[in-house]
Amino acid sequence: MRGKRLLTFALGAFALCLAALLRGSVFFVADYHPVTVDPGPDFESVMAREEAALPLRAETGKTVVWRYPDHRRTPLSLVQIHGFSASRREISPLGERLAAAMNANLFMTRLSGHGLGSEGMGGVKAENLLQDAEEAFGVGRRLGDKVVLLGTSTGAALALSLAKRHPEGIAAMVFLSPIHRPADPFSLLLKGPVGGWLARHVIPDHHWVARSAREEQFWTTTYPMTAVHELMNLVSWTNRIPTSGMRIPLLVFYSEQDKVVSVELIKENFQKYGGPKKLVNLPGADHVLAGEIKGPQFTESVLRDIEAFLKQQAVF
Repeated sequence: MRGKRLLTFALGAFALCLAALLRGSVFFVADYHPVTVDPGPDFESVMAREEAALPLRAETGKTVVWRYPDHRRTPLSLVQIHGFSASRREISPLGERLAAAMNANLFMTRLSGHGLGSEGMGGVKAENLLQDAEEAFGVGRRLGDKVVLLGTSTGAALALSLAKRHPEGIAAMVFLSPIHRPADPFSLLLKGPVGGWLARHVIPDHHWVARSAREEQFWTTTYPMTAVHELMNLVSWTNRIPTSGMRIPLLVFYSEQDKVVSVELIKENFQKYGGPKKLVNLPGADHVLAGEIKGPQFTESVLRDIEAFLKQQAVF
């Protein structure tokens, strides 16, 4: 009997410890301190050399699209930040067409670890993603007097960090399927030290099947869960950014059928935003809401809505 009681006690104590650890993951909030980046006047040639030194997949590197042949600065620039495991071709040609409509120079960044396959994604760190966003904004300021941010999913979360740190330099923000949490609530367990241990030792690599050769090229379809752990830590931080006092015009697109990110939290966080704003649902869409690869049927309507919103807000 005594042995049975000891076993019961030990199991109970283990369960309590496990519950406490898991609770710690769910409520964990990371702490990051992004640093402002000025890429300098030779940013384009420097970036070209850095990107050329990496074994990047074709058409995934950082790219500047100048509006005019003489490479002059424009009143507005457009900075496009792609989503997790994707690339700059994720929503193309939406960014290119929007920049042309705005008569704006365009910068399409590449997030660290992306465009390099599964091994590259294994090196993803949240702090590096935040610095990628800072660099992208710095390039945007070199390209134009004010910046319009176009962020998809994780790119939207990174744009929110920029809005917190550089509100005076941002003319407007456009978010497509912004991530506040993945659709699966169990993803919260991947935050913090326990989440990191689970990602390294327990949960296998994530894999999904591409529906086309182009999707296979421009997305990384297999990656370690350590990358998702870093994403969850990043989102735990960006979700704590206060937005009720922000005044930057914000346009958010989402789909009720999105199975990748939490739709409920998109709508909840949109309501908290204090500036001029508009929320657009795209019936029949999934997670990627535009682009010739995964959302060609929505590109035109999304582009029209963005142009109308930016004109309504006197952005251009």
